[in-house]
Amino acid sequence: MYLVKLARTSIRGNRKEMDQLVTEGKLLAELEHPNLARIYDLDVHQGRPYLVMEYVRGLTLCRYVEQNPCTPKQSALLVARV
Repeated sequence: MYLVKLARTSIRGNRKEMDQLVTEGKLLAELEHPNLARIYDLDVHQGRPYLVMEYVRGLTLCRYVEQNPCTPKQSALLVARV
């Protein structure tokens, strides 16, 4: 199953941002880690970049924190694990 994330803002006409986006997308696509969603594709539609990525069932980070309040130390340990 896939998830498509579309950027809120356009990068139309900004070649520097487009080049940086492609470079970062390629790097993200090479990452393979059990705690990261896989990136399968990156492209631009009507000036807005989008990612096609692995769909991961579960809570968003915001929802997780709402349901599981963490101390700063617990938060740091969670981020370090990821």
